[in-house]
Amino acid sequence: HRLAAQLAVRAGDAVRALTDAANCAQFMNDSESAFELHLLAADRAGDGDTKATAIARAVELAARFPVTFRTEIPVRRLRELVDRATAAADRNDPDVAARLACAKAWTAGPELLAPDPELAGAAVAAARAAGDPVLLSAALDAARTVAVNAGHTRKAHEITGERLALLDALNPIEPHHAVEIDDAHGLGCLDAVAAGDLPAAGAAAGLVQGLPGDAVYLTASKTIPALVLSGELDRAARLAEEMWESWRRAGRPPAFWMQATAHFVALAHGLRGDRDNLRRWRERAADTEAFGHRAFQARLRPLAVFVDARVAIHLGEFDRADTIVGRVHGDTLTGRYLPFAHAAAAELAVVARLPDAAARVAAAARTADDNDWAAACLLRAAARLDNDAEVLAEASLRWHAMGARFEHACTQLLVPGHTPDTVGPFGARP
Repeated sequence: HRLAAQLAVRAGDAVRALTDAANCAQFMNDSESAFELHLLAADRAGDGDTKATAIARAVELAARFPVTFRTEIPVRRLRELVDRATAAADRNDPDVAARLACAKAWTAGPELLAPDPELAGAAVAAARAAGDPVLLSAALDAARTVAVNAGHTRKAHEITGERLALLDALNPIEPHHAVEIDDAHGLGCLDAVAAGDLPAAGAAAGLVQGLPGDAVYLTASKTIPALVLSGELDRAARLAEEMWESWRRAGRPPAFWMQATAHFVALAHGLRGDRDNLRRWRERAADTEAFGHRAFQARLRPLAVFVDARVAIHLGEFDRADTIVGRVHGDTLTGRYLPFAHAAAAELAVVARLPDAAARVAAAARTADDNDWAAACLLRAAARLDNDAEVLAEASLRWHAMGARFEHACTQLLVPGHTPDTVGPFGARP
């Protein structure tokens, strides 16, 4: 595509080639190259609308995917580019208006990854008016991010479901379509996991594994969290090693998905009782943070607390329970994994017999409405707190219904008369 742009005689041909090159780069998470290629396309553009579209697309990528930039583009520069695009555009064109609306929504917040809620809604409306599913997918991602930032993980999951429903209208061999297809499928896994909707997460993971073109580390990093929460711990552990080696061979590029996934791999090893690999993957999770956007890293802190709490419960290591439980109530904790952290920390408080365990369970219940996994975990915690067999049975049913086989086995072991032989070969323990 770059060569085609160099050889192009007409401006329109050069712009199309550069745009395709940018979309191919973005598909492989090379967002910095994609950003520069879109700006090169704007420079070659022969008319205002084409220039505006190219600039707006560059801005959108930088604001949507800052985690895959080695050097973050300052918000001030992105807003200046939006002004340039707006000045160049013919606002009577609905496609251009929708692209500008999306870029404005993504850059109007106080920082990257914080789109303005009102402008995100306007971007979705403009994209619907334009009738372009690619534009609509990008605008819906802004609305989804607003929901994530507000702690509404189930709403984010629903919006991503709408994005997934658009994919039938997209062509995976078109580079600009492929970017949205790949992102929607990946977020289909992520948002289903964040909502504790394991059946949806498993279905989304199956779709991701069937997609062409992704490197092993990209595909695996999107699917492993669903495997871990579903109890496929050995499979997740094997796939994680392939993921890490693939990423290393690729030159350790910025990889949005791997940062969260490394925490889930640590959880898998902790639940398998493998302390050496637990420690190794905790170190790897810290290693990948060097590439992360600061706002995104802040949203991963609850995930680290969740892993520490759940592993402490499983291994029966309660010497640091008070410290772990205390971390979940820090003012800086935010993001989609907070319900997991609250629920696991509350259960740890119960099994470690902390004096405020009942209050922890009650407080955690207020964060569990949007997360099926957290709700089941809190039922189990409440059952253990009150020695309530009926509540424990309800927790067991919920784990079974969502396909969380390991957690179901752990819960069954709390029922009198059940042993590992009667529960299943998952290495589970209460």
